[in-house]
Amino acid sequence: MKFDVKLSGRVGAVALVVLLGGAQIAGCASPTEGAAKAGEVDVRTLDVGNYSTEPLEVPRNDRESFGRLIEAVRIADAVANPYKIDPDLKYWSGAEPRPDAKSATGTLADATQPVLEKYGMIAGYAVGGRDQEFPAEGKPKVGDARAVTINVLRFPDEDSAERAAREIDAVDFALSPDNRAVDIPEYDAAQSHWRLGVPTLGSTIAHGFWVVNVYAEHTSPDIDALTDLVTKTFDAQMPLLDGFEATPVDKVATLPLDAEGMVRRILPYQVGVWPYPVVESDDPSTIVESGNVSIESGIAYGRLGATHSAGNKEVVGKLFDETGLEFWGAVEIGTFLYRVRDKAAAEQLVAENYGDSPNITNTIDGPEGVPDATCQELQTDAGDPYYRCSVIYRQYAASVTSDDEDDVRFKAAAQYALLANSQ
Repeated sequence: MKFDVKLSGRVGAVALVVLLGGAQIAGCASPTEGAAKAGEVDVRTLDVGNYSTEPLEVPRNDRESFGRLIEAVRIADAVANPYKIDPDLKYWSGAEPRPDAKSATGTLADATQPVLEKYGMIAGYAVGGRDQEFPAEGKPKVGDARAVTINVLRFPDEDSAERAAREIDAVDFALSPDNRAVDIPEYDAAQSHWRLGVPTLGSTIAHGFWVVNVYAEHTSPDIDALTDLVTKTFDAQMPLLDGFEATPVDKVATLPLDAEGMVRRILPYQVGVWPYPVVESDDPSTIVESGNVSIESGIAYGRLGATHSAGNKEVVGKLFDETGLEFWGAVEIGTFLYRVRDKAAAEQLVAENYGDSPNITNTIDGPEGVPDATCQELQTDAGDPYYRCSVIYRQYAASVTSDDEDDVRFKAAAQYALLANSQ
């Protein structure tokens, strides 16, 4: 079993401005694209540099790899929130889609990849939670916190899932001669093992066409506490899978690229080019060992899926519930879009800064003509400066970033105009 590393800049890391109201201008609604409606800015007057302000036409999905990633992102809404399993497990400890067998080895043993491929793994998702904040540098040490990592993987049918579950445990069990089988009394079908004196327990079970793998950690080799955490995780996980409508196997490859209408509203990283769904990481084990991050782009998560990436699942989950978060979308690092219940909810969301505390060093001027835009200079964990601008349009909150102060203002103006033109 492996650990994910912190995906810095995910949910909760975006400082957005409270948009109190659109600027009043003369004029009324017009059928002309970009023309202002009553009480809104005429976005045609904004200085957007070389950025486009028109929504791109959503292309047809013609790649199975895109469909698998979209399904993996959908599955995130069927994966249990560690905080709901145990309120102490509220801190970030990894969250990432698993669109193929290789990506799944980011949190499973490398030896499981042939098993996943053999039984036709379709897609999955992995999330972790711990009772201590993730270390600022490096990986956490086994035994320094109570934690759980949940891997949910989908297979073509129940038989494939059952066989895969048994073999996933078997190949992991075989990695150490010290491994010993463990029973999970309430889940007889679970295949589980641990090493005497080591404060971890791995357990794998099939549930319909799903495989659920749980890796529990404790501060001491307390097998009863570890077994209890695995049991509680299964208790929370199975009802979510039962209530989730998985995409039919023969429809996964052609899943629409923007079913939620979020991606087309996000400023693309390349003008005029559709941001296809991608997780930019060549080797998940390299990510784990080096401390690098993966970048998800061209995707949109539902509320539970978005909460998985929060630094503090308690704070962010509560805020998302209060604001009625519907979707969170991303196009590369720092370009995010949130859709909530209404404008008042968006104002609450940004006023509370998504439950996060970014390292803001200075406030800078926002783009001229964009109502109540907030732009800031921030610092990365390494101390490098960058700039971020935030805007709200109706029930949408968006943020853009750049290492150039003028460029971030162009981006903010373009993002605001794109939202207006996408209605």
